[in-house]
Amino acid sequence: MSSGSTGQSSSSSTPNSTSTYEYSHEPYDTFKAKVLSLTQSLSSTQEIDLQRARGGSYNRVVIARLTLASSCLAGIFRIPRFPDIPDAGEEGRTGAIDVNILDQAAILQFLAKKLIPAPRLIAFDASPNSAIESPYIFQEFSGGSALDLVYGSMSHGEKIEIVDALTDFLVRMEHVQFPACGLLVAESRSSSTMTKASRLDDTLQDLTSAVKGFTISTEDDSTYSSCSTKALIGQLLAARKEEDETESRKPNKVSSMWSGLCDMFDHMCSLGFFSSLNQFSVDGSILYHWDLEPRNILVKQASTKDHNASIQHAEERHEELATMSWTIDRVIDWDRVQAVPPLLARKPPVWLWDFSEDDEHSSLPSIYDGDVDLLSASRYDRDEGRLDTQSQLLRTHFEEGFIRQMQKLYPEYNAEIYREETYGRGRWLRRLARFAIHGASDNQDVKRYTALEREWCTVRSQYE
Repeated sequence: MSSGSTGQSSSSSTPNSTSTYEYSHEPYDTFKAKVLSLTQSLSSTQEIDLQRARGGSYNRVVIARLTLASSCLAGIFRIPRFPDIPDAGEEGRTGAIDVNILDQAAILQFLAKKLIPAPRLIAFDASPNSAIESPYIFQEFSGGSALDLVYGSMSHGEKIEIVDALTDFLVRMEHVQFPACGLLVAESRSSSTMTKASRLDDTLQDLTSAVKGFTISTEDDSTYSSCSTKALIGQLLAARKEEDETESRKPNKVSSMWSGLCDMFDHMCSLGFFSSLNQFSVDGSILYHWDLEPRNILVKQASTKDHNASIQHAEERHEELATMSWTIDRVIDWDRVQAVPPLLARKPPVWLWDFSEDDEHSSLPSIYDGDVDLLSASRYDRDEGRLDTQSQLLRTHFEEGFIRQMQKLYPEYNAEIYREETYGRGRWLRRLARFAIHGASDNQDVKRYTALEREWCTVRSQYE
């Protein structure tokens, strides 16, 4: 049995490159022994190979490849860097759990039922009582490649395949609907819920998921879950303004911001922003991955034709290769996945046709943080000259394909509705909704508000 590393994309152990130093974590050299012990407790394996992988801000990541009696299994341990476990003292430690792990497990099981291409849940433990002394999720490892690493080098035809795959994914998400808006969570979030799979061959308990309305603070239990875009944004903005007025002793930049956002919302209402949009856009609740970026999309080439016979000749091998096409294998990072009105999920995937990260030539606004709604609505118009012919073809192919598939769900859907949702009124409402749902926590949020106020003053006359 082996616990050696098979290599990693970043093997440096300098102080600035590992979680040991950055997050004050236990060194991997000793931590991997605990991961090995945990893996052994999950299954009778003939061999275990552990590989350290670069995690994100919230999770340590370890890849585990298991050789079982009759098969092989590759999975990923996602271990929270800072588990959210109530401090109940040693006596209450056995009953303490990280509800975020329960939520993640419930979400992955829900996605599997809906045939959404997400990682398959293998095992989990929401308590700190495992061999690694921490909660964890163990999910299936994908052999796919992160799209951001391969998309730029693809041919135009291959990019078209990715466009089609993403269109199918977005429409599939649109079909997953809910009776309320908010965050998708585990319905039962108590310690009485079974928190782990003790063995890989055990059947995992089915964790029922539910939608928990949005909240404005950890101190306030009030939730906001209206399926009406107008009511959802209005109620959240009003609640945040009231909370700020209660906590602030005197007016400041933040309090002025909430007043301004509420005034802006009222103005949009008076201009008929909601009545001008189709009801299926502003009313309802669909599944929304709020961080659907190329780094979170794993793709692979798959055969579009089933070859049962072995290939013995070069001509036959050439025929097989000709049937290979790019497809989405898995979409990852479903933490805090949302249920929102369709309009709030209608951000255009501009990276399909504008994959350049050259800020010098992209003229990105200073407040840009990856939110495409902060970009000019006319940025990709033909007369702007930003996109070359092939990039324009990619954009057109996506829009026509998306509209065509959406018409199967909403027969009235057309190009005019799509443009209004993505680049017209929908864009302004999503910018308001971002403040309403996520609040404001730093000076960068104030800068975003200042830019929104300035831009709105410039364009609002177009709607009057």
